Amino acid sequence: MLEADLLESSSLRSKMSAYFQQNVDDGSSLVCASGTACRDSVGADRVLVEGQGIHVGVRYALRDNRRALRILVVPKQVGGSLAHGKGRGTAHVTVDGRSAQVESAKFGPAPHPRTGHMSGTALALKTLLGLAAGGPEMVKVGDESVHVFDCFAMANATLCSKVGSDASGQGSSIMFANCTVHLARTIQILSPNVVIAQGWDKRGSSPSRAVSEVFGMPLQDKNSVVTFEGSHGRVAFVSAVHPSRNWSAASMAVWRDLEPVFAEARAIALGT
Repeated sequence: MLEADLLESSSLRSKMSAYFQQNVDDGSSLVCASGTACRDSVGADRVLVEGQGIHVGVRYALRDNRRALRILVVPKQVGGSLAHGKGRGTAHVTVDGRSAQVESAKFGPAPHPRTGHMSGTALALKTLLGLAAGGPEMVKVGDESVHVFDCFAMANATLCSKVGSDASGQGSSIMFANCTVHLARTIQILSPNVVIAQGWDKRGSSPSRAVSEVFGMPLQDKNSVVTFEGSHGRVAFVSAVHPSRNWSAASMAVWRDLEPVFAEARAIALGT
């Protein structure tokens, strides 16, 4: 049986918000100490979309049959374009603002921010929460039926994004390196026992490499799960390819390989 500590979830969102405002972006300007270096790293044909916040679900602090289950997803970056006002690519997005973006991706027909990335994330969350991957995205928590997007946190590997004329967001190697301190602090504050990195590259920067570095380990194998003993206890770390082109509905072959990996991550986190 899943239960959520709403007060603890709210407290963690507040702590994450305070950290973000004081160390990354205050809602109107980038205050990160690495801001200048990151701007200089994007290249003449791109700009830095600054400060794209961290989602903390209202039921993030879960217990499954009295055992902690806290899920953190680490994707790449939020997309954008040189026309800053378009869609998800807006700058100076607070923690509450990022959670509102995720909230809007729960239901409804297009256009809404349900990207291939978020569809893949929903698949992973269903497996991690003990649901059938092919079933609904609603899960019973206590006496309520809630959406799986209420039950996790999400922090991009880089909290700014370099963008050009299309909608894709990227991070330079300098941005990945500079944001490692923010990722480490996020993990310290939220104390997840499942961390899902979405993006893997054998040689270059990626969310999988960023999380591996935070945990003090070499890059883990693609689409694998390992156990990490952190300061707050056992963590199941999944190092996966990005879902948008690999394990969303368009490419279920990869998902068939990943589903048992997420099931194993759930078992590690719960000690079953």
